[in-house]
Amino acid sequence: HPDALGFLCAVRDKYRPTNIVCIGDELDMNWLSDFARLPEADQPHSEFAAAQAFLRSLFAEFPEVVSCTSNHVQGRIDKARIRGRIPPEFLRPVEDLIDAPVGWSWHSSIRMGDILFRHGHKDTSGLKRVIVEEIPAQHGKHLSLVLGHFHSKMGVATPDIKIGDKFYFGAFTGCLVDPSHPFFGYSKGYEKLGAAVVVHGRFIPIAMPVREDGRWTGLLP
Repeated sequence: HPDALGFLCAVRDKYRPTNIVCIGDELDMNWLSDFARLPEADQPHSEFAAAQAFLRSLFAEFPEVVSCTSNHVQGRIDKARIRGRIPPEFLRPVEDLIDAPVGWSWHSSIRMGDILFRHGHKDTSGLKRVIVEEIPAQHGKHLSLVLGHFHSKMGVATPDIKIGDKFYFGAFTGCLVDPSHPFFGYSKGYEKLGAAVVVHGRFIPIAMPVREDGRWTGLLP
């Protein structure tokens, strides 16, 4: 979204977070996707150049971030490698491709206290079962879960899952894609624009209010 960075800076300045998590999909890399593409949007060089320009501005404002590996980035690179029969040694790491600062790192999941962050492309949208069954099998204990990936979902989806004497939740962050951009021609028009903060274990979704023309109002809810 053209106002994504300004919105994120406003959220940062209001809440002053101790840690910042990127939920993934820093790039779309539409030219590598399996979705049908508009011919005017199928331009690898210009799409990647636009993404790099945005990311340079993002890195300048947010130099230290932990990020989740995701299907639109690592997933599409992995598919292209297999289809092109390219040995992994021939590929540069994602952080080198996008010239990320040393303060950025990528992880399949990120745990902070009793909350687990991951992109969500390998999860279902039914988070209660994931929290009750899958997470303790993987991590040895129950954890709340925050996902991205599902562009049309934002907010707490499974409040008040009581296990023992603790409560857990599953939540979605929303996204900051531009639904009208030709590179996102497969948009269904249901995107929930925004971000989220976690304050003392409480998940707070922060929607990005937009005008009729789709631009951010400049306000935080």
